Amino acid sequence: EIDGFGGDEGATLLVEGQAQEKNGEYNNHYAYVFKISKGKITSLKEYSSDLLVALRVYDYKLVEAND
Repeated sequence: EIDGFGGDEGATLLVEGQAQEKNGEYNNHYAYVFKISKGKITSLKEYSSDLLVALRVYDYKLVEAND
């Protein structure tokens, strides 16, 4: 699913992705933030869940923190 909003100086796309990885389902949400100048993209930032990537793609494990 894709949703978005924007104007003359920028735009944001909200995207949902679904996949099956070696360590379980990888259903992530992304936000792409574009800055635009003179009709051209001048920068792009991507936001997603780094924790989900670590757990599902790279097989990292969560451990309890000791105070």
